[in-house]
Amino acid sequence: MVEIFTLKTSGNWATKEQICQALPGSELCEIATDGFPEVTEFQGFSEPLQLEEPELLKIIESRLDRLDKALSSGLLSVGDPDYLFSEFLGRGLRCSDAVCLLVRGLQLEELIDTIKDHRTKDIPEILRWLSRKLKLLSIKEPGGSLDRWIDKSNPNKKVADVLEDPVVKEELSDLRKRISEQPNEKERLREATIYIPFATGFLVGKNYLTTNFHVFNDKNKKEINKFLAYFRYEINPLGEEVTPIVYELDSRACISDKFLDFTIVKVKPNENYEEDGLGFPEAGDNFGWFPMFSDPTLIAPPIKQEALLENDRPRISGVGLRGEPAFVIQHPGGGRKRIVLFNNSVQEVYQKFLAYETDVSFCSSGSAICNEKWQLVGLHHSTIAKLAVGQEFEIQGNLGTRMCAIVDFLEKNKENEVAQDLLANNRYVVKTGDVPVKGKIYLLSGYQRPIGEVPSPEQVNQEVELAKFLLEKVWESSEKSLPMENVLETAGSYENGLKALMQREDYQSGDIAVEIRINLYPEALKRSTQVKVYYAEDKPKLKAYADALLNQMRSKAKGKIETGNLQAVVKESIDSSFQFCTAINVPAFLISLDFYGQDFDQIERTIDPGPQSQELPLKNPIVDSLKSLVKIISPIGFLRD
Repeated sequence: MVEIFTLKTSGNWATKEQICQALPGSELCEIATDGFPEVTEFQGFSEPLQLEEPELLKIIESRLDRLDKALSSGLLSVGDPDYLFSEFLGRGLRCSDAVCLLVRGLQLEELIDTIKDHRTKDIPEILRWLSRKLKLLSIKEPGGSLDRWIDKSNPNKKVADVLEDPVVKEELSDLRKRISEQPNEKERLREATIYIPFATGFLVGKNYLTTNFHVFNDKNKKEINKFLAYFRYEINPLGEEVTPIVYELDSRACISDKFLDFTIVKVKPNENYEEDGLGFPEAGDNFGWFPMFSDPTLIAPPIKQEALLENDRPRISGVGLRGEPAFVIQHPGGGRKRIVLFNNSVQEVYQKFLAYETDVSFCSSGSAICNEKWQLVGLHHSTIAKLAVGQEFEIQGNLGTRMCAIVDFLEKNKENEVAQDLLANNRYVVKTGDVPVKGKIYLLSGYQRPIGEVPSPEQVNQEVELAKFLLEKVWESSEKSLPMENVLETAGSYENGLKALMQREDYQSGDIAVEIRINLYPEALKRSTQVKVYYAEDKPKLKAYADALLNQMRSKAKGKIETGNLQAVVKESIDSSFQFCTAINVPAFLISLDFYGQDFDQIERTIDPGPQSQELPLKNPIVDSLKSLVKIISPIGFLRD
């Protein structure tokens, strides 16, 4: 007899009795509990609903279009092309910032009772976290030795055996004493709480996190409050362990579904964000998030030869195509963050789920599944295993919920406040045919330098007119993924525009505000153009952003800008002319262009020489640098189309 099961894994292990209830016969029970000691539940596997033919054909057609683009490059390949842009790894790392380890607080005695019958080799990360609380870390730590717990010569050694070790017993006794000496119940609970790795989660909005229903859900909100989200629980490029950033969850805002095995919950702002070296209180503003796509065609299963025909003729050559890669960003075993890049083909796409080869482990529950553009396509939740009498388990693959199915669930449950918030924001939920908005650029000009700084009212008017002209040319370059708003046009005047930007409260991550000023020095003997970028000195990260903006402009201007420098603006400055930088609640930059030895007409032609000219318009490097800056700041980091 052969049975197929799904195994859902997390730190909340099922007891042997619970597992055996799901399995026919004692022999199968022994194989299961020996092979998978960390499973949460076993369930008989019923194959999910197959896709209807029209839906499958749409996915195949989309994949063939992607393949045609790869083939049209003319690059040689063995089989279907596997070329990826060099930015692929960088973008993957950026997207991985939004993934976190979910840890659950257990009371000391509860934890010991839970793990005492498990083999020490099966739960090294749990024991590592317990060791920190017991102050049992060896001199090889951080990162290293579990020799106190794990005996390589005795692979079946149980936790209960180590608990009898004199050193461990002494540390446990000291901890129990510290707990009993706490002055009140609240402090006793805090001292007795030990956080252990439990699952993976990831952000789908600047303050929304998703994981599996079987990790926690809206049916038991008290359970959610026992969890913390550890961001940056990872190893840096130097091989050093990064200090994680911890966020609490807000169980009051939550939506779940057991069948799709997902939960989305709100993340509380970090009140101590500056002490943690962060720029913002909201998690997504610091780590970014994955937009949820309703498009069902973003990842495809294997395609057989008969599916490759177009008008009775082969569209491409070859025996067939493997499934597209499914990259899973996860915390396997509760350890530091990892990404699976190899042997990760999609095996099947169902109506609500997708199956894939990608390796996972316990604590991978709730991981993000991405396609090769790092677009979110699914949520990992279980392993599919075949069990035969007298044999070990044979892993068949893994199962995740398609993101388009979760978006569809949100659409059908709009009365829930979480669903409302997510669906109302096109940076959180991206409808089919739309592109993710990386950020919006708010543009303003019209500031008039006072007489004294400028020799005549006529020159004041010329400076304002040129700044408006440049703003118009920049604004004309707006696009779907990087929209721009001409604040001067909507507000009617510089003063009203500045006031509107200062009062605006609906800015989102990736947005920037930019003021353009032009200063004329026509009497100068040498013709040149210089640029200054002003920024608020007291706002974290703005110096780096301003420096990136300035360097981009100079490099893209190809000699049109000779010199440039940064100018920090102090918030308490008595000079109100730089209020734009200090009083707007979004990264704000003032770009000031100084033109020496040039008259009005020359500068206008420099800004935009017209379609017949071979000269590089000055508007181009400004537009390109602004768009590059938004992409740097944006929480959404996908590869090019």
